[in-house]
Amino acid sequence: MRQQINKWKYHFNWIKHYISPSLVVIITAFSAYLVYQQNYLMKESKRPFLAFTPKIIVLPNNPQMIEAKIVVGNYGEGSAIIDEFKVQINGQTYQSNYSSKWREILSHNQISHSCPLSEGWLIKNAVLKAGDEEDNFLRLLYPMDEVLNGKEPCITPFIDLIKAGKLTLSVKYHSIYNISYSQENIIEYDFSALQEQFKSP
Repeated sequence: MRQQINKWKYHFNWIKHYISPSLVVIITAFSAYLVYQQNYLMKESKRPFLAFTPKIIVLPNNPQMIEAKIVVGNYGEGSAIIDEFKVQINGQTYQSNYSSKWREILSHNQISHSCPLSEGWLIKNAVLKAGDEEDNFLRLLYPMDEVLNGKEPCITPFIDLIKAGKLTLSVKYHSIYNISYSQENIIEYDFSALQEQFKSP
């Protein structure tokens, strides 16, 4: 009987000294993994996502005017902090951390300086919050009749650029958790939607 008791004591001591520490290590490692996963999911849930969208519309409140523009928006769940923004077009790259280059870009592509233009730029350290949309990032406005006769010097050359997909916008940014992202959009427009607007009722 005593021998049996000693045998159980031996097994208990073996479990106590070898298995228990191992279980502690496993539980600790698993807990650390769960914390890591939780932090990762939290950061991913606040991920920003920037995108550029071309729009060409006939103004609903003024059907004699046509508007061509590029809209930039943050369609993610967290703020985006800009690190770098550049425009590539016809083999040239335009980049600035502090001011808009749109007038220079348009001038180099046969679009007149006199064109009515609203412009913005993604400058370094600018913040786009989740849901932000910059409607006047690049906006040209002109009378419909001049656009349709093909002699208009502002929107027509711009339309030619985005129809051919020659304009690429690239942005690098990071989240509030300092995770870096990059986005590149080739600006190309589907003109079938615009043609529908020109049809007679």
